[in-house]
Amino acid sequence: MSTSIIALTQDGSKIAQVSTLLGATLNNGSGVATGAPITLALGANTVTTTTKGTFIVNVPSGSAGTVATAGATVTGSPVTLVPGANVITTTTTGTITVTITVSATAEVIEVVGLREIQAVIGASLSGGYKLDPAAVTVAGNKVTIQPMYYHYDSGAAADGPAVNVPTNVDLSAITCALTVVGY
Repeated sequence: MSTSIIALTQDGSKIAQVSTLLGATLNNGSGVATGAPITLALGANTVTTTTKGTFIVNVPSGSAGTVATAGATVTGSPVTLVPGANVITTTTTGTITVTITVSATAEVIEVVGLREIQAVIGASLSGGYKLDPAAVTVAGNKVTIQPMYYHYDSGAAADGPAVNVPTNVDLSAITCALTVVGY
């Protein structure tokens, strides 16, 4: 999911620095992986390690996963990944399998240029998804959103209510636009 935020400060000036906490990544520690840092997709990702050692797998809020031995040996394989920074170790080189799953569809977005968000005054999602500004939660300079969609039954007399997007739905092509006020 890409993010577009208009952040208004108390004096009315705009800032546009946004850091999304979306998307898992694998970074080199003492080990080296081809192409690192690597953005990990939802599902199974094959990563080639060229130097054994440690790697940091950053997993976003609402996601989880595993790292398993493929051609390279992963210590403790399979290693369970939790939200945050996870350190894994390989004792040989080759390939490892990093699987990312979505345990919840809530997404956390950080507005780097603000210390605190006071209000979300506008929120929308592209692609026919719904985002209710009243359902957006704020903690410090982070906003948590819950994407929803409308369930349409063929032949139903009326459209169904908006429901939470199910787990493991890839929202990478969806754009989130937020307007926030903070300082």
